[in-house]
Amino acid sequence: MVIRTGAVLLYCPDCLRCLVAMASSEGESSSNGPKWTKFDEQRVEDELKAHARQACDMVIRTFVECSKDRTFSVVWACRDQLNRMNTCLKQYTTEENREAIRERLYREKAAAQS
Repeated sequence: MVIRTGAVLLYCPDCLRCLVAMASSEGESSSNGPKWTKFDEQRVEDELKAHARQACDMVIRTFVECSKDRTFSVVWACRDQLNRMNTCLKQYTTEENREAIRERLYREKAAAQS
């Protein structure tokens, strides 16, 4: 939520989405920082997923080993491994982690711009 009060812009404190939306709607860099692009948002998602895959590597490998040489039976034969893998991935792909990565990348982009 962006609130315009004269020349001052107030952003909601818990995310950068407002800044992203404003920068993209204005089509130029905000006076408060660099323009946030779709490429930047894709980079956030890529880093989030890479971190989750790295953190859950052993659990993922367990599921992959179970599913090798199986076709339809993977559904019931590897159900426990799949559930463990999904639980692990979910704990690392939370909105809080996404926001932390987004904020870090935004700070890096702002530092590189100045």
